[in-house]
Amino acid sequence: MSPGRSWARYWEAQLVADRHEVEVGLADHRTVVFDTGSRTARPVVFVHSAALDQRLWETTVDGLPDYRCVTYDLRGHGRSSGAPIRGIDQLAEDLLGVLDALDLAQADVVGLSLGGLVAQRIGAVARQRVRSLVLMATAAAMPVQPMLSRAGLLEDAGRAHTVETTLQRWFGDLPPTSGIGYARQCLDTVTPGDWRAVWEAMAGVDLTGGLATAPWPVTCIAGELDSSTPPSALATIAATTPNSSVIEISGAPHLIPLTHPLPVQSALLGHLSRS
Repeated sequence: MSPGRSWARYWEAQLVADRHEVEVGLADHRTVVFDTGSRTARPVVFVHSAALDQRLWETTVDGLPDYRCVTYDLRGHGRSSGAPIRGIDQLAEDLLGVLDALDLAQADVVGLSLGGLVAQRIGAVARQRVRSLVLMATAAAMPVQPMLSRAGLLEDAGRAHTVETTLQRWFGDLPPTSGIGYARQCLDTVTPGDWRAVWEAMAGVDLTGGLATAPWPVTCIAGELDSSTPPSALATIAATTPNSSVIEISGAPHLIPLTHPLPVQSALLGHLSRS
């Protein structure tokens, strides 16, 4: 995708007969699920990061035409409605609800950052629903105070400061691209309540060792220049997880699918072929 094309127009251009938009009712809210690919293909479910939505995965899905790719908006994000985030366990239950709504007994699960926490949790509590995991730009544990400080940033420092600070943390000094523009759009529209809730939900989360007896493959994908969840955080997960590996993408910041889509596609295809 060229830098000049908007993400909205890009996605419109990708609309094909095998892409379905489904509104799904979960325990206490509704969300929108995008189901792309043959219904008989191997299902891969993608879980996005904090303050973004399922559009994070657009170019990734485009690179996996032989798979059934499922993306959805987490509660408190995108086009979901009706309930705020209260914790990672709740988000894992929502993911199980999405699998149930689509009649998926099992799926490969790919999660980035917050989505990686959700993927780790579902791998720990519902391993029979998982075929494999890909954990991208995430960590097993999140510190309390930095997350709480981030939670209050929008109300305390204002939107302009919050947007610029967050984009710097996510992308570093990379030049503007359509992917960064998409992230900015999400930050420009997130409500203070949803912003606070998502960071508070991550504060103090500790999933260390939760995959210590995982029976399926786990691939950890790190961005070389990620200051939020550096490669060492992914190495820590792999150190306590059997049948795991770490891939470090050169020059990549935190939101790797937006800045390095081809290496992400390649890593995922390699993982899926081995799993």
